[in-house]
Amino acid sequence: MSRKQLLILWILTLVAGLVVFKTKNDKDDKITVSTKLEIGAKTLGDIDLGNITEVVVTAGDDTTTAALKDNRWFVSEEGNFPVNLQTLSGIFDDLQKANVIQATSVEKDYYDRFHLDPDDEKTDNRPKTITLKSGEDTLITYYIGKRNETKGGRGSGGGRYIRLSNDDSGVYVIKEGFDNLQAKPEDWITKSLTLLDSPIKVEVKAKEGASYESWTVSRPTAVDDFTLEDGTAGWETNSTETMALKNFFTQVNFTDLLNEQEVKDLVNENDQREVNITDSSGAKYLFTITPEKVEQPEKKPDDKAPPAKVEPSNFVVSFKILNGPTEPQKPAEDATVQQQAEYQARVANRDKLIKNMELQKTLEGRNFKIAATHIKAINKRKQQLEKAKKVSVTTNPVKVPTPGPVTDTPNPLLNPPPIPGSTPAPENGKPPRKRIEAVTPPIAIPPRPGKKEKEVKPVETTEKTDAAKKETPKKSE
Repeated sequence: MSRKQLLILWILTLVAGLVVFKTKNDKDDKITVSTKLEIGAKTLGDIDLGNITEVVVTAGDDTTTAALKDNRWFVSEEGNFPVNLQTLSGIFDDLQKANVIQATSVEKDYYDRFHLDPDDEKTDNRPKTITLKSGEDTLITYYIGKRNETKGGRGSGGGRYIRLSNDDSGVYVIKEGFDNLQAKPEDWITKSLTLLDSPIKVEVKAKEGASYESWTVSRPTAVDDFTLEDGTAGWETNSTETMALKNFFTQVNFTDLLNEQEVKDLVNENDQREVNITDSSGAKYLFTITPEKVEQPEKKPDDKAPPAKVEPSNFVVSFKILNGPTEPQKPAEDATVQQQAEYQARVANRDKLIKNMELQKTLEGRNFKIAATHIKAINKRKQQLEKAKKVSVTTNPVKVPTPGPVTDTPNPLLNPPPIPGSTPAPENGKPPRKRIEAVTPPIAIPPRPGKKEKEVKPVETTEKTDAAKKETPKKSE
């Protein structure tokens, strides 16, 4: 190779290096600098959440639309059922705090790397979206991608990648993660009903051929006990069994909302019952309560008794409002303190009850699946609501004779009759205890001996003893 060719080769190599260096610098500038929003900027911009009239959330194949109508939020996919305001306010709060903590300028072809491509082949890699509308205008759509993994490893993410529909300059990392964002419509409704204001009359109407009977209980005010109407003669209301009716449907949770076809497939219409309820505000409701179908066990040939009946676990409940709260009647001048207090409470509560009634009208005709534990109070038979009266026996008064003068009657236990020959005990008390003394016979002391008596007398011996002894010879001097 000639020197000329070698020089040309070196020049080409140098030019290629400069091109690569320049391209790399341009790419770095594009990633770090050229984004519309800077670090710390609000992703909402100048959008006022107070002007939002519709929020659409998507995740995979699920979509939920929350719409504002007459100053109330409803879920469109659930037949305009009221929104769980805690869920909606949580999203608004996260959006309000969503400030940029990192900005990266990338092209659309790289959105899939951040799980920000809505057309990704993998459903799990598609972004969740939040679209904010005001009237007919779409203000902004948030595309919410994967978490930003830091050097700490998986699970130690520092925020989440997002991009904005009104900003094509790149992707951003925000601190708020939207981890609890749900797009299933059933997760956006409050599964709790607040209907009655302390029932004061409950009337159960049985259908022909039903397995239960009709009965009615009522009470004058919300603080009284229920009384069973048309009860058995000689019987009284069992207040223990009717106590649960005092709070019946004042607040109840349901597990699901059902459409007409789901209801038809689920319930046993033969045991459907209608319940008319009047609450303390004067409002009247008609409830239709139907148990779910239950397969009863068949009696086997070896069974001596029929098998126990299986009770339904759930009921389908719908209601209709017959009339709203009535005007409280002012108590009479001689009314009790309790009646006056109840009147004042109804006056103070009236506006709240009317507002709640407006919300209840949006729930009329819906089919709520409710657990049997909440329906237990009206599933009782009439005989369970009463008990036999306690029989009180009345006798003629017994005349008590007038007592005469008080005399002391001897008590044979305290003052037994005296033993013959002994000293009788005193009249008012026990006999005195005698002192026990030890008595010994007198000791005879012999007289002091005289001089003659002091001389020692020879010892008297017997003949046998003297004969046995030998004389001892005397020694000569």
